[in-house]
Amino acid sequence: MAVFFGTKIAFISEQDVEYNLMSFKGNAQMLRITLVSQVPEEVVLKVEGEVAGEEVQVLEQVGTQWHRKTERLVLDLKGVLFIDEAGIAVLRQWLGERLVLRGGSLFIQLLLRTHGLLEECATTTATGSVSPTPCP
Repeated sequence: MAVFFGTKIAFISEQDVEYNLMSFKGNAQMLRITLVSQVPEEVVLKVEGEVAGEEVQVLEQVGTQWHRKTERLVLDLKGVLFIDEAGIAVLRQWLGERLVLRGGSLFIQLLLRTHGLLEECATTTATGSVSPTPCP
């Protein structure tokens, strides 16, 4: 089933783990959110594209819906290319024990750390120097 609203299109399947929400700008896909897994304790959403502009509202709506229904919301950010200030603000709203940010490029990890959304852990390299890395 496809549901259209404005420049957004949602594909909702009958199967539990197949939920996609995509946002398009012109012909280019800007944001895709996929439900990866769902159990009472945890929901994992895979986020791909840009969390910027109008797409922030899409993430906020979908994320808030799942954040209220589960003990922990995990966002897999491996496919995220950029997060603007509004996207950072949405993630900051959910910050706490119930939100887990996973993956992401070095750029995204640095962006999240800069805004206090990702902790740094000191690890010692083979040469003995200390290197900041994301906490497990």
